[in-house]
Amino acid sequence: MSKHIYDIPLKKMQTLLHVENLMSNPKDTQIQEYNKTFGKVYFYLELEKFIKTFKLNKDTNLALKSIKYFTSETFLSQIYKLLNLHVKNKDAFYKLVYVLKNKDKILFEDFFQKVFLHFYTSVNPSSNTHIDHIDLAKVIAKNKSISLKESFGKDEQKKDENAKVYFKIFFDEKCEICLQGNSIKTLRKKAYKMAMFKLLNL
Repeated sequence: MSKHIYDIPLKKMQTLLHVENLMSNPKDTQIQEYNKTFGKVYFYLELEKFIKTFKLNKDTNLALKSIKYFTSETFLSQIYKLLNLHVKNKDAFYKLVYVLKNKDKILFEDFFQKVFLHFYTSVNPSSNTHIDHIDLAKVIAKNKSISLKESFGKDEQKKDENAKVYFKIFFDEKCEICLQGNSIKTLRKKAYKMAMFKLLNL
């Protein structure tokens, strides 16, 4: 099982960079400038898609803080490390972004959406309060044509009133998430958060 949500697309991206030698720049400086300009556009559009998907734009202040972080050298340096890049500035990075987007659009989008989500939730401790995991899990499931159903209650085999309750989530009739605890409300939130991340990797 992957350690991070972005591990699978990251490995594919690393392979693509190694095999295709995408770091080489065209000699024509005008082409380099063109690639840099539209590479930056592609990156910002992908960031906007992430912000809209996770509804961060409902809070303009939060959205602007997210943009500031994801376009900072602090964040970009993490991308450089993940991809084993030797670039030293944003210009070189945006040139590569342009090439990557045009080489494999699906991989490009998958990689950046998952990287954005990983760093957003790991860097910002309060981020989970801004993400509706239940709503997003249902949206992702619908987009992937997966039937999402839930089941919950108290273990009927236990007559004790303090017996733990359970909460299950099914993907196409198959139980994928099963949690036990003391509160169905709490379990539901945890289960859908787990379901969202699981769905993203399908």
